[in-house]
Amino acid sequence: SLDEYLSRLSEKMQGDDSFDKNFSLSQIGLESFSEKGQQQWGNIYQRGALVAGLLDIKLLELSDGTQGMREVLLDLSERFGPDTSFSEATFFDDFAAMTHPDVRPFFDAYVRDTQPLPMADYYAKLGITYTPEVNTGEQEPALGLQAGVDEDQQIVITHVAEIGAACGFEEGDVITGLNDMEITLQTAQQAFGVVEQLDVGEPFDLTIRRGDEEHTYTCAKQLVDQVATHVFEVNPNAMPEQLALRAAWAQNLPVVAAEGSN
Repeated sequence: SLDEYLSRLSEKMQGDDSFDKNFSLSQIGLESFSEKGQQQWGNIYQRGALVAGLLDIKLLELSDGTQGMREVLLDLSERFGPDTSFSEATFFDDFAAMTHPDVRPFFDAYVRDTQPLPMADYYAKLGITYTPEVNTGEQEPALGLQAGVDEDQQIVITHVAEIGAACGFEEGDVITGLNDMEITLQTAQQAFGVVEQLDVGEPFDLTIRRGDEEHTYTCAKQLVDQVATHVFEVNPNAMPEQLALRAAWAQNLPVVAAEGSN
C-alpha cells in the first residue's frame, strides 16, 4: 500500500544516515571488495533503493507517466541478456538515449557523485510531502550519542547530542567499554542491549579512547522530545497534475508488494 511504501522509504533514509554520505554508489560498485568499501556495501540497499525511486519519478515525469523504471528495465531486459552485454563505460549515456537527455545529469549527481538526494522536490511532484524532522509532541528516553563502525572495525561515536556532550563525549571517540564489559565489534550489540534496558536516570559507565588517552564517563538516559525523522505524508491538497503523476507512479506499487511477499 502507499502507506507501507512511504514507511519503508523512511526506513531506507534512516538506514542511509548510518553510512558515509561521501561514498558514492559508483564507489560501492567499484570498491566493495576493499576493506573500506565493505563498510559501505550495505548502503546499496538503502541509498541505492532511494536513488532508484527518484529515478522512477524522474522518468515518469519526463514521459508524462508512460515510462517508469519498470518499463525501462523491461526494455533493457530485451536489449541485453546472457548473450548481449551492455557497456559499463557508456551505460548511463545509453540509458539516457533510451529515455530522455535530462536523465543523464541525474546519474552524474546521485550515482557518480554524492549530492544530497532531492527527496522533497521529487516526492512533491507526486503530492507527497517530505519533512526531515517532525516533533511528535511526545518524549522518549535518549542516550545522547550515536555510534558506527570505522575502517578499523572500531565502535566510534559519530554524533553527540546535548545529553552526551554534557557527559563528556565527543565525535570520534572510540568506545572501548561499558561498566565492566569490554566493547568490541563482536560484543557491541550485547553491550548496547544492556544500555537499552536501563531505566531513565540509571547511571552507567562508558569508557572511550580519545587519541592516546582513555576516559571513563558516567552517564544516564534522559527524557527528550521525540523527533520523527524522514517523514512522508500524502498532501490532501495536491494539485491535479500531482495526482495524475501519482496515479501513474502508484500503478507499480501492487507489483512491488507482490514481489516482496515471494
